[in-house]
Amino acid sequence: MILSIIIPVGKDPIGLTETLESYQQMPSSDKNGVEVIVVIDGPYDEVESVANRYHGVKALKLQKNGGSYHARNKGAERATGERLAFIDAGVEFKVDWLQKAINHSSEAEYLAGNVLHPSPKGGSVELYQLLFEFQIAEHFENLKFCPTANLIVTRKLFLESGGFEERLRSSGDREFGSRVLDAGTTASLDLARIVYHPFRSLKGLLKKKLRISMGYRNLSMLYPERFPPDRVVNLLKMAFPPKTYALLNPLTKWSRIHELEKEYNLHFNYAQQVSCYLLLYLTKLTVLWGRLIQYRSSDSFEWSNQKS
Repeated sequence: MILSIIIPVGKDPIGLTETLESYQQMPSSDKNGVEVIVVIDGPYDEVESVANRYHGVKALKLQKNGGSYHARNKGAERATGERLAFIDAGVEFKVDWLQKAINHSSEAEYLAGNVLHPSPKGGSVELYQLLFEFQIAEHFENLKFCPTANLIVTRKLFLESGGFEERLRSSGDREFGSRVLDAGTTASLDLARIVYHPFRSLKGLLKKKLRISMGYRNLSMLYPERFPPDRVVNLLKMAFPPKTYALLNPLTKWSRIHELEKEYNLHFNYAQQVSCYLLLYLTKLTVLWGRLIQYRSSDSFEWSNQKS
């Protein structure tokens, strides 16, 4: 087997359907030597029924919610492919994803892929996500990781490294990436291998920011030498407005917004730019809140957000 695609999913039959439907759209000739393993993270019969509707998809049902990284590890144990592709339920494959995954399969042990949004309908929440979410090249170059929405690694590397840190409910992809890349793993970035992540609502976006902020706090608790706890001065900086003042300039548009308008044939007016700036500040304060608050159990907090 060349490639095992591992898709962890909680109580999200709609998201899983969208992912598997997009997989079905890829050419059958590209699927030779490929297996799909859906790991159902909990006793969700309706999700299992979705997985069973698709020919060639293997469903692994876990009886207890262990978190997405635990589910990915369980999927990797079941996988037989030389390479493991980790994909999130809810994303959609670009039609040539498999072709590019196979063609670049010998390049490196750790292969980062691209995550884009589908065509936007407009509005400040979507503008924010287009401008600031999924900065894959920056994550890969500066933070040494690729989100598990589109990551391929060799099975040998994954098993020898111990896989994902199951104690984390968030930021496990960051911990795994930094761990294996710091150890000298060969890595490459393929921005042409694309999956599409749906836009989040404002509520969903803020939940994600809070969850990731809590996740980093847990990272710093588990691995303080690799992820230093926030210094007080850095926390204070989070309270100040962002420096992206180009969004507030009524006389001109930020060049990145012009590019988006041309690409998607949309128009973002000044009110939407200002709203986007305020949202940027709100997400910054949300990250600060996630760093400061103390919960009786940070693990259960993160899992409650992940399920919603």
